[in-house]
Amino acid sequence: MVDRFLLTLIIVLGWCSTQAAITFDWKGTSTTWAASTSWTENGGTGDYPGSGGRTTDVVRFGMSGTFSSQPTLTSSITIASIEFGGGYQTAGTQLTVNGATLTVTTITQDINTTSGGFTIYDYLQGTGTITCTNINVGSGSSTSGTNNFMLSDIATLNVSGNVTITTNANIQNGCGFRLESGNMYLTGQVIFNKLTGINASNSAYFTINTVTQSGGTATTPHLYLSNANPLGTIPSPYASVNFYGDHGGTSTVTYTAASPKIYTTATAGFGSGGGTIDTTKASYDYLTIQGSGTATVGGSTVGALKVTGDLTTNSPVTFAPAGASATNTSVGGNWNNTSTVTGGAGTFAITGNVANSGPMTLSSGNLDVGSSLTNSSTITAGSGSIIVDAGLSTSGTLTLSSGALKVGGNYTNSGTFTAGTGTVYFNGASAQSLTDNSSAGTTLNNCDFSGAGTKTLSGTGKFAVSSSGVLTMEASTTLQTGGILTLNSASTGSATVGAIPSTSSITGTVNVQRYISGGSNTYRSYRLLSSPVYTATSGSIHYSDLSYLPLYSPITGTLGTGGGMTKSGNPSMYLYRDNMAFTNSTFNTGNFRGINKINNSPLYAVGVDYDGTYNLTVGTGIMFFYRGDLTNLANKFTTTTSAEATVLSSTGTLNQQAVTVTNWYTGLTTLQCSTVTGNTGYSGYNLVGNPYASSIDWNTYSTTTSTAGIYAPSVGPTIYVFNPVTKVYATYSGGVGLNGGSNIIPSGQGFFVKASSSSAQLIFHESAKTNSQLTGPTAASGTTLLLSTAPIQSSVLQYLRINLAADTIEKEETIVRFDNSSKTTYDINEDAQYLPGSGRISLSSMTADSVPVAINNMPLPKRTQSIKLVVKTAADGQFTLNMTELKSIPQLFQVWLKDAYNKDSLDFRHNPIYTFDVLHSDTNSFGANRFSLVIRQDPALMIHLLSFGASKTSNGSQVVWNTENEQNYTNFTVERSNDGGVTFAVLGGVSSDTQGTYSFLDKNPPLATDMYRLKIQDINGSITYSNVVTLIYGNATTNVAKSNISIYPNPSNGIINLAITAGGNPLQVNSSLSMPGVKGSISQAYDIKIISTAGALIKTTTTTSASWQDNVSNLTPGTYIIQVVNNKDKSLVGKSTFVKM
Repeated sequence: MVDRFLLTLIIVLGWCSTQAAITFDWKGTSTTWAASTSWTENGGTGDYPGSGGRTTDVVRFGMSGTFSSQPTLTSSITIASIEFGGGYQTAGTQLTVNGATLTVTTITQDINTTSGGFTIYDYLQGTGTITCTNINVGSGSSTSGTNNFMLSDIATLNVSGNVTITTNANIQNGCGFRLESGNMYLTGQVIFNKLTGINASNSAYFTINTVTQSGGTATTPHLYLSNANPLGTIPSPYASVNFYGDHGGTSTVTYTAASPKIYTTATAGFGSGGGTIDTTKASYDYLTIQGSGTATVGGSTVGALKVTGDLTTNSPVTFAPAGASATNTSVGGNWNNTSTVTGGAGTFAITGNVANSGPMTLSSGNLDVGSSLTNSSTITAGSGSIIVDAGLSTSGTLTLSSGALKVGGNYTNSGTFTAGTGTVYFNGASAQSLTDNSSAGTTLNNCDFSGAGTKTLSGTGKFAVSSSGVLTMEASTTLQTGGILTLNSASTGSATVGAIPSTSSITGTVNVQRYISGGSNTYRSYRLLSSPVYTATSGSIHYSDLSYLPLYSPITGTLGTGGGMTKSGNPSMYLYRDNMAFTNSTFNTGNFRGINKINNSPLYAVGVDYDGTYNLTVGTGIMFFYRGDLTNLANKFTTTTSAEATVLSSTGTLNQQAVTVTNWYTGLTTLQCSTVTGNTGYSGYNLVGNPYASSIDWNTYSTTTSTAGIYAPSVGPTIYVFNPVTKVYATYSGGVGLNGGSNIIPSGQGFFVKASSSSAQLIFHESAKTNSQLTGPTAASGTTLLLSTAPIQSSVLQYLRINLAADTIEKEETIVRFDNSSKTTYDINEDAQYLPGSGRISLSSMTADSVPVAINNMPLPKRTQSIKLVVKTAADGQFTLNMTELKSIPQLFQVWLKDAYNKDSLDFRHNPIYTFDVLHSDTNSFGANRFSLVIRQDPALMIHLLSFGASKTSNGSQVVWNTENEQNYTNFTVERSNDGGVTFAVLGGVSSDTQGTYSFLDKNPPLATDMYRLKIQDINGSITYSNVVTLIYGNATTNVAKSNISIYPNPSNGIINLAITAGGNPLQVNSSLSMPGVKGSISQAYDIKIISTAGALIKTTTTTSASWQDNVSNLTPGTYIIQVVNNKDKSLVGKSTFVKM
């Protein structure tokens, strides 16, 4: 019974459901949807669509006729479908939903089948909501030649499925869907159904079309896309999708899906312009990304994301799509980011502000901000630049990389700033305020200040330039430091202030650091220091003081704490006076004058033992005994205590522009050069210092050009820096350094120069600065100067370097350099006079006039040259001489070390280490008379010509020769004679490259007897010639004077033989000739002349023999002419040449 009841109920309900599907056609007697008179009903007795709670009604507009009133729905209903016809209602339908929700499964617009060129516009409009599953624009497979469009102006349009557009209209812009106002939420995709036969460009489209309504109000449609791939394949150029509203209003597109694709011009058919996308136009008005997962901007090809308004990224997004080399992003408004951003190779060009509160990681693309950048989270830069036209404010973390940072407005840091290897530019066209309120400060690597106005540093924090950084000032710019700028120094380098233009300056005080190497008691030693800052001025003279030194290292002096020292004792600091007797055994009675007071008022007035009070001028060097830092202070005055590395810091105004060294003792702007009893040979030494917070290059030194980087009239080319480890002087002169000497003089480094007259000056200019750093090891194993040593740039030089070593630490070098423009005697402008240090060993060489030098310049010797070495030691022991470098000296030259004491000689080129003993009880075992270098040429390695020949080829005469032992100093010249060897013309030269075989092509040999020879010039300038090779072209007898003589051997360096012929037949050797039909014999005599090619008569003689011999060994090598004249009738018998080797 129950089963029968259920079966009956199911049948009844099924019948009722089927009966509920009613089709309603709008006839428009009024605008009211909920009026039965507005509808024609087919298939039921319903009141109006959706009435009675039905959900299966089918609604049609313009399917069966026209109407005059457009439908308006004001109550919420649910129906099955809506279809807009295309054959009757030529003006289209305007479906209005006000204050209600229309729920429908499918909305379809039919193909336009009207005639007469009518365009059908079907509108979804009103203040209510339409919720549907799918929207279909166009239908079936028929095509049309007229337009039909569906437009959405309703407040809310929800599409849970797809918007499908069929390309029924075979005309440009034939059909499409336009979002003109309100919010549209699309869960599915925009899909195009391209029909066969449709070939019109952009025949169908989906677009956001902002319009200006009646009354002047512009629409602001908003499209929400919740599908990860909301666009299906766009059959470009037959269809397109455009999210950019360009008809008066502004639109917004919001991606809300999980890991959505953000469309750019990388997607074919996406963008403005229809079938042919205009990639210069924007992709969006306003764009918001706020889904989940990571959104990907762009596609697999290069594309552009162009937003005219604001870009908002509230969920993770990457601008580096797989497979694409770049996505270039431009935003006409602001960029607000609250989530994770990953940049790519493409650029970001933001016209407005960038507000970042999420982690942003950039890559190789630039970030160009037209207004301000604020960061409260993390920005990690890449190799691309960050360019901020206005202000930069960061309270989060800003980490730079190799790309530049350019700030055109104010800068504020209250977070964490980490510089990269790229340059930071503060380039505002007017004044800029640069503020740091952070705990760690703003430390810059390379920074550049430019533009008009003053760049002012301020804040509770600090600014610094790293030890590897460079601060650059551009023209017409002022940097006011505010007293919070530090130039850092470390074991690997020191901050550099580049050359400052004359129109720029750095004002305010600066803390300039100087790293001092250390690590063991070996580093308890003297350093030469100078000041890069001044603390007071008087007229044009700038002064510095030493009050900072006791803050970092223990200092002693004869006045002790009363003089501002750590304690009383022998002086730790010294000045140098040239007008005192030289001594290197004590530092307070000779040239070095101990400083006993550094706390006078003013501070730059320092007390000097035995001399009084003197002003410490900028450019003055001091000798400072370094004991390490202030830790373990009680033991720091014990000689076995290690001296740690530390960093000194002096505070004052940076020395800038030209600095003329003013002598501390005389107060004059000339250097001291005084000859007094006891300093003969050592007069003219001045202890000066690098005045800049930058390394300077001694290679900019000039004695004649007043604008040179270092102008030093009457100052020698050599500089001396005391090596604190080996206790000898590092020397540099003319491209060569020894004992660690370099042309680079670091910031804070003192050094010696040698004046040659009392009018000598030393003037530093900004152009002396260099960004080069002296770098090297930081532990006790290797640093030698304030910092360390640098490689010497000497690739084109010829020299040998020898060191004398007591152990692995105590060493001293000397250099013998070969330059053919040099002299063997001492010249202050060529040689570096030896300046003794305080070490236990001493090594120098002697010039030909017995002056001890550290660098000895001389020409490469043509004959055997002996060079004395001066070897001194403080104690007995075993020592080594080691030739550590033999630079570009040809193998031709042998290098021997001669030991007169042991009567021994060593091939130093092949055995560069020699060990020997010194006994001070035997003065012959050390000094200037034991060792010498012997430089001589090896005859076996001179240039040798192995063969010389010439042959005819299709291209001319090919001359070929083979040699051995030729080097790059060997010159070859090919010569040719066409007059029987009387004269030779130069055809061309060939430089030796040690290949052994050489050739020369004479492309145009004359039609003559062509005689070829090779001229060879060796390293000594000596010239030799090859044998002569003859090639005959054409009728040579008309081009060469007939000659009845022959000379052999030719060339010759001794005996030559002359044979005289008559009519081409050899004459008899005896002095008479039998003539047919003539009785007896006839005596024949010949006049013989030897003439130089310059026409000078060298020798004349007479012979009655047809054979003549002469010794020409006393002639100068070269070409000579022999002329033979018949003495009887004075006719020319013959004329030829020979070569004297």
